Amino acid sequence: MTQGTVPAPVVQMYYNYDRAFVDKVHSLIYYTQDSSKKDVQYNLPCVFATPDRAFAQIKKQIARKTDKKEEDIKKIPLPIASLSRITQSLDLTRYVKYKFNRLYHDPENEKYIGMDRPSPWDLTYQVDIWARTIADLDMLTSQIIQWMRADEFYLPVDHLFPMGTKIVLTQFQGMVENSKVNHGTEDKRTLRRTFTYVVHGWISHPPIDAPIVKKIVVDFYDNTDAYDPVFLEQIVIYENEEDAVMGQVTTTFDVTLIPGELTVGESYGSFATPSLATIVGLQASILGDVAVGDDIELQLTIDGVVDSARKLVIAAGEVNNEASFDSVSVNAGQILGVYCASAGSVDPGSWLQVRVNVQLEVFA
Repeated sequence: MTQGTVPAPVVQMYYNYDRAFVDKVHSLIYYTQDSSKKDVQYNLPCVFATPDRAFAQIKKQIARKTDKKEEDIKKIPLPIASLSRITQSLDLTRYVKYKFNRLYHDPENEKYIGMDRPSPWDLTYQVDIWARTIADLDMLTSQIIQWMRADEFYLPVDHLFPMGTKIVLTQFQGMVENSKVNHGTEDKRTLRRTFTYVVHGWISHPPIDAPIVKKIVVDFYDNTDAYDPVFLEQIVIYENEEDAVMGQVTTTFDVTLIPGELTVGESYGSFATPSLATIVGLQASILGDVAVGDDIELQLTIDGVVDSARKLVIAAGEVNNEASFDSVSVNAGQILGVYCASAGSVDPGSWLQVRVNVQLEVFA
């Protein structure tokens, strides 16, 4: 394996929250004059280090930028800033068990990418400002105060894909004067002011692939008789972007209820189709005593015209049946019904419930 082919692991908190806060502190501007009394300004140098290591880290930074040896650097130019993360703890008051399924759309692979809701963690940071004069210390302190709305500000932080960049609530916890403490410098006048913040951060989880649902099929049954459930209808919704079709619904129309005995040669039902549809089958159920003797045969009628090729048979002794056949299209307003080609025998008072299975397309 060639060098550089293995990606370095991304360390959360360190790579995103620590760096984001360093960038925030580094945005402080120090205004001063050079040796010729000309006004100059520059971003405040900042290192990620505890107070006792701050000057040593600044020396390393200066040595790296000037090609000097650390031992040759005798005096640290002030002001500087140091930042350290002192605690981190789980905040259960912000915990919610949830899954984001659609944070990112990957159309090439026809899927969405999501993730579990990130874990809420409070990260406590300490910012130390080091200066030679009270004026310099107050100048930088006033800029820090201007970060905040009352006691808070929002810190932009990059998170793992697909969470991305979020602005994170950061709350001020207090300021302490530590100017009497001397850490590693030969200059006797070293002033230090300490600021503490809690960042209400998030530890994100690995991404989760969520394939796009192309088709949903729902079957409905009449479970009045738990041992012999009766199929009622099926609803199918699917996506067909190429034809600009938003979805297709397979459903049923109740076209007729036939009381008492059937009569051969009679037509029943007069259901007006509400929209363009495709007829794909028939269903029928006897609500009462089962048929005896001959089978019951019902043939589809469209505007009173019998279609003998599209029919349904309920065998003697059975209470229901369904049939699928080659589809036929009908326009809105056409009348659907059934023609009795064979009546069998149904006791007076029984009802025969007939349904026509259709498909409806919903266009964009």
